[in-house]
Amino acid sequence: MEFLARMRDHRRDRGMTLVELLIVISILALIMGALLPNLNEIRKSARDRKRKADLKAIAEALEMYKLDQSLPRYPTGAGASQPEGVVLAITPGAEWNNGIGTIYINKFPKDPLQDIDSSRYHYRYSRMSDVEYLLGACLEDSADPEVVSNPPNGNWSNCSAWYYRKQP
Repeated sequence: MEFLARMRDHRRDRGMTLVELLIVISILALIMGALLPNLNEIRKSARDRKRKADLKAIAEALEMYKLDQSLPRYPTGAGASQPEGVVLAITPGAEWNNGIGTIYINKFPKDPLQDIDSSRYHYRYSRMSDVEYLLGACLEDSADPEVVSNPPNGNWSNCSAWYYRKQP
């Protein structure tokens, strides 16, 4: 009798059985399988939020530039045919200043996926007139309520899910 009691106690000290271990592993696999697809969507959403915040920062720099001019106007876009004004090329990491001490933006932000696909994921700026511009980015989430297929008067390609800011 004492022998059987010792055997029962000894069996409890051994740990988990193979069946118990397989059950735990299968439960963890199910949980991971349910979470991984959502993780990718969360990453896309976070990158899109960063893009919107970056465009807001660039828009604030554009407003500071406009207010700093004797005749309030926005800079021309890169490759623009207008000779007047400053040409704004959004170069990630570059500082934008007026050359005499006023810094409009310390570093132009960089799209989170620019290193992977720079033809699609970069920030775009188009001056429409002295007091109007378009500033945009390609979003990954085409279901975003602020997405448009192509901004008005913006000759931007390579993207079907645009987010843009129009001023005014």
